[in-house]
Amino acid sequence: MIDSFLPFLLCVICNKKVLLYIIARKYEKSKLDSMNFCRFIMKNSDINALRESFRFRIVGCGQVRLGSFWDKLHLSSHFWRLYCHDAPGAGVITGGKKIELLPGYIYLLPPNNDLVSWCTENPKQLYFHFETSLYSGSSSHLCNSVKITPELFALLDELRSLVPATESKSSNRQILLATALASLALSKLPEEALTRLLPDMRTAKICDLLRSHMAEELSLDFLAAKANMTKRSFLRRFTAFTGSTPHQYLMNMRYMQAAQFLEEGEKNIDEICELIGVHDRFHFSRMFRKMFGVPPGRYRNLHQGEDK
Repeated sequence: MIDSFLPFLLCVICNKKVLLYIIARKYEKSKLDSMNFCRFIMKNSDINALRESFRFRIVGCGQVRLGSFWDKLHLSSHFWRLYCHDAPGAGVITGGKKIELLPGYIYLLPPNNDLVSWCTENPKQLYFHFETSLYSGSSSHLCNSVKITPELFALLDELRSLVPATESKSSNRQILLATALASLALSKLPEEALTRLLPDMRTAKICDLLRSHMAEELSLDFLAAKANMTKRSFLRRFTAFTGSTPHQYLMNMRYMQAAQFLEEGEKNIDEICELIGVHDRFHFSRMFRKMFGVPPGRYRNLHQGEDK
């Protein structure tokens, strides 16, 4: 099933309408299989340019039975959120208006939104959090619905079998399917729901640096010097690129990583605090509850099916 989505993914990465048209015609005429189709794209594309201009990363994924913990959560973050529910009874609030996340649709919430969740029932939620260097969202389209088509359903069905309620470390297949699902869903949004991001490799590399040194305290002076910018210019460009300050970006990453560790269930709270660079367990618990609606211990139980 992945094989049939490889051409689509590479065309998304290329992001060139003329190239997509030419390739589609050649593919139709020659009836190449998917792998030969991919080789054609790679041969006729500037791979270095593609690698530098396109970054797509799955931040977190899982399935969870929603409850009171998902009520009144603030959903603003530096990444996109993708939700799919199997029943009504939960949604988001924007501009004082309740929007219910209904079965039969995928919902895409852009980074840095002002949405707040609500929950009155217990639907099962499949979720993916992802970053992309190509597109941000629009302040006028904060909750985007995409009707589940047969191709989306095929991806969702396979992903549900690979993402159990008790989450383990994501497999390569799971990551590829999630990337295909998120890319395909984004491609179905109207143009006005997306904001094209200008390439900014210096800032992107700082994001990578923060991710790989998550447990360290990297000063603004150090980060600006690494980006070869003044502090003021760096802060302005970083905020424009990510929608958050370097400190906010780091905090989001730390607690998303903590949530993933809790879902995997292999590390205790003290180990998690040390790994993400938080040195006060009580501060960690307070901040975690503020971000996820429940204390770390209950969050672990919810994702491992132990909380009734």
